[in-house]
Amino acid sequence: MEQLAFIQNIQDWSDQFPWLEMLTSLGILILLAALANFIAKQVVVRGLRKLISKMKFANSSIFAEHSVIRRIANIVPAIVIMNGITTVPHLSLKLVTFVQMGAQAFIFLTLALALSELLNIFNL
Repeated sequence: MEQLAFIQNIQDWSDQFPWLEMLTSLGILILLAALANFIAKQVVVRGLRKLISKMKFANSSIFAEHSVIRRIANIVPAIVIMNGITTVPHLSLKLVTFVQMGAQAFIFLTLALALSELLNIFNL
């Protein structure tokens, strides 16, 4: 019961400082995006590269050398930020929309670069 009272006291104190709640939520969102980036780069990209290198076809080394998978993995933190920015309290709607549009633009740019890299692979 004392723990609930302690949590309630912290919530009452943080209600006096809305900017603190906003900065805390933004920090958590950035940490989640960094964690998602780490998981995407270290686990998924390495796993796919190992899978491609074990496949038996003529150009498997070319696929492992180029950065198509690495570029696509950059989309993951942008998706986390694009969807998570709506949960941050005390942000204006214009700022939320601006961040979401920036994340969408980054996703489109990353997909275009990955497609370009994929076309470069087949050009070799």
